[in-house]
Amino acid sequence: MSKDPKILRPAIYPLYVQWSGLMAQNGFGYAITRTGCSLAEQMAIYTQGRMTLPDVNRFRTAAGLYLLAPADNKVVTWTLKSEHILGPDGYCNAWDFVLLKDGRPTWDVKIDVDNDQIPDYVEAGKLAESIGLVAGMHFKDFCHIQGK
Repeated sequence: MSKDPKILRPAIYPLYVQWSGLMAQNGFGYAITRTGCSLAEQMAIYTQGRMTLPDVNRFRTAAGLYLLAPADNKVVTWTLKSEHILGPDGYCNAWDFVLLKDGRPTWDVKIDVDNDQIPDYVEAGKLAESIGLVAGMHFKDFCHIQGK
Protein backbone atom coordinates (compact mmCIF):
# COMPACT_ATOMS: atom_id res chain seq x y z
CA MET A 1 0.00 0.00 0.00
CA SER A 2 1.17 3.46 -0.80
CA LYS A 3 0.82 6.85 0.82
CA ASP A 4 2.41 8.64 -2.13
CA PRO A 5 0.05 11.13 -3.80
CA LYS A 6 2.23 11.08 -6.93
CA ILE A 7 0.59 7.77 -7.89
CA LEU A 8 -2.77 9.50 -8.24
CA ARG A 9 -3.95 9.58 -11.84
CA PRO A 10 -2.36 12.47 -13.78
CA ALA A 11 -5.74 14.23 -14.01
CA ILE A 12 -6.32 13.84 -10.24
CA TYR A 13 -2.89 14.74 -8.86
CA PRO A 14 -3.17 18.51 -9.62
CA LEU A 15 -6.56 18.51 -7.86
CA TYR A 16 -4.96 16.83 -4.86
CA VAL A 17 -2.29 19.57 -4.81
CA GLN A 18 -5.03 22.21 -5.01
CA TRP A 19 -7.01 20.52 -2.19
CA SER A 20 -3.87 20.32 -0.08
CA GLY A 21 -3.36 24.07 -0.53
CA LEU A 22 -6.97 24.76 0.43
CA MET A 23 -6.55 22.60 3.52
CA ALA A 24 -3.50 24.65 4.54
CA GLN A 25 -5.28 27.96 3.81
CA ASN A 26 -8.12 26.86 6.08
CA GLY A 27 -5.79 25.75 8.87
CA PHE A 28 -6.35 22.01 8.55
CA GLY A 29 -3.37 19.76 9.12
CA TYR A 30 -3.64 16.27 7.72
CA ALA A 31 -1.62 13.20 6.80
CA ILE A 32 -2.19 10.82 3.88
CA THR A 33 -2.97 7.34 5.17
CA ARG A 34 -3.42 5.59 1.81
CA THR A 35 -3.34 6.21 -1.89
CA GLY A 36 -2.92 3.14 -4.07
CA CYS A 37 -2.99 -0.55 -3.32
CA SER A 38 -3.01 -3.85 -5.14
CA LEU A 39 -6.15 -5.91 -5.56
CA ALA A 40 -4.71 -8.45 -3.09
CA GLU A 41 -4.20 -5.72 -0.49
CA GLN A 42 -7.76 -4.43 -0.99
CA MET A 43 -9.11 -7.96 -0.64
CA ALA A 44 -7.14 -8.45 2.57
CA ILE A 45 -8.48 -5.20 4.00
CA TYR A 46 -12.02 -6.10 2.93
CA THR A 47 -11.91 -9.37 4.91
CA GLN A 48 -11.36 -7.45 8.17
CA GLY A 49 -14.36 -7.76 10.46
CA ARG A 50 -16.03 -10.12 8.01
CA MET A 51 -13.91 -13.24 8.63
CA THR A 52 -12.18 -14.87 11.55
CA LEU A 53 -8.84 -13.38 12.60
CA PRO A 54 -6.84 -16.41 11.36
CA ASP A 55 -8.49 -16.12 7.93
CA VAL A 56 -8.00 -12.34 7.82
CA ASN A 57 -4.34 -12.77 8.67
CA ARG A 58 -3.93 -15.39 5.94
CA PHE A 59 -5.20 -12.86 3.41
CA ARG A 60 -2.97 -10.17 4.92
CA THR A 61 0.10 -12.43 4.78
CA ALA A 62 -0.60 -13.29 1.14
CA ALA A 63 -0.85 -9.56 0.38
CA GLY A 64 2.36 -8.74 2.24
CA LEU A 65 0.59 -6.85 5.03
CA TYR A 66 1.31 -7.03 8.75
CA LEU A 67 -0.79 -9.33 10.93
CA LEU A 68 -3.70 -7.89 12.89
CA ALA A 69 -4.32 -8.24 16.60
CA PRO A 70 -7.82 -9.37 17.67
CA ALA A 71 -8.90 -5.81 18.57
CA ASP A 72 -8.04 -4.62 15.04
CA ASN A 73 -10.22 -7.15 13.21
CA LYS A 74 -12.98 -4.70 12.37
CA VAL A 75 -14.54 -3.49 9.15
CA VAL A 76 -12.52 -0.64 7.64
CA THR A 77 -13.68 -0.70 4.02
CA TRP A 78 -17.05 -1.22 2.42
CA THR A 79 -16.07 -2.29 -1.06
CA LEU A 80 -13.87 -4.57 -3.09
CA LYS A 81 -14.28 -2.24 -6.07
CA SER A 82 -12.07 0.46 -4.61
CA GLU A 83 -10.79 3.60 -6.30
CA HIS A 84 -7.52 2.89 -4.43
CA ILE A 85 -6.72 -0.18 -6.54
CA LEU A 86 -3.86 0.54 -8.89
CA GLY A 87 -4.72 0.27 -12.54
CA PRO A 88 -2.49 -1.35 -15.17
CA ASP A 89 -0.88 2.08 -15.61
CA GLY A 90 0.21 2.11 -11.95
CA TYR A 91 -2.12 4.94 -10.94
CA CYS A 92 -5.07 5.13 -8.55
CA ASN A 93 -8.03 7.48 -8.26
CA ALA A 94 -8.33 8.12 -4.50
CA TRP A 95 -6.61 8.96 -1.25
CA ASP A 96 -7.46 8.58 2.40
CA PHE A 97 -6.33 11.07 5.00
CA VAL A 98 -6.47 11.73 8.70
CA LEU A 99 -6.89 15.15 10.25
CA LEU A 100 -4.31 16.28 12.78
CA LYS A 101 -5.12 17.94 16.07
CA ASP A 102 -2.11 19.33 17.91
CA GLY A 103 0.04 17.35 15.45
CA ARG A 104 -1.64 14.04 16.32
CA PRO A 105 -4.00 12.04 14.10
CA THR A 106 -7.68 12.03 14.98
CA TRP A 107 -10.30 9.94 13.23
CA ASP A 108 -13.12 11.54 15.23
CA VAL A 109 -15.45 12.56 12.39
CA LYS A 110 -17.09 15.17 14.64
CA ILE A 111 -13.83 16.99 15.46
CA ASP A 112 -14.17 20.77 15.15
CA VAL A 113 -10.68 22.18 15.72
CA ASP A 114 -11.56 25.54 14.17
CA ASN A 115 -14.66 25.87 16.42
CA ASP A 116 -17.04 26.92 13.65
CA GLN A 117 -19.73 24.33 14.51
CA ILE A 118 -18.99 22.36 11.30
CA PRO A 119 -17.13 19.06 11.64
CA ASP A 120 -13.68 19.46 10.11
CA TYR A 121 -13.97 16.25 8.07
CA VAL A 122 -17.11 17.71 6.46
CA GLU A 123 -15.21 20.93 5.73
CA ALA A 124 -12.34 18.93 4.18
CA GLY A 125 -14.88 17.11 2.00
CA LYS A 126 -16.52 20.36 0.93
CA LEU A 127 -13.12 21.78 -0.02
CA ALA A 128 -12.58 18.71 -2.21
CA GLU A 129 -15.99 19.07 -3.82
CA SER A 130 -15.40 22.78 -4.49
CA ILE A 131 -12.69 21.79 -6.99
CA GLY A 132 -14.53 18.89 -8.63
CA LEU A 133 -13.56 15.93 -6.46
CA VAL A 134 -15.85 13.44 -4.70
CA ALA A 135 -15.89 13.42 -0.91
CA GLY A 136 -16.34 10.09 0.85
CA MET A 137 -18.57 11.75 3.45
CA HIS A 138 -21.52 10.98 1.15
CA PHE A 139 -20.95 7.26 1.68
CA LYS A 140 -19.88 7.49 5.34
CA ASP A 141 -16.16 7.38 4.58
CA PHE A 142 -15.22 10.81 5.88
CA CYS A 143 -11.46 10.22 5.46
CA HIS A 144 -11.72 9.51 1.71
CA ILE A 145 -11.43 11.71 -1.38
CA GLN A 146 -11.57 10.51 -4.99
CA GLY A 147 -11.74 11.72 -8.54
CA LYS A 148 -14.92 11.58 -10.57
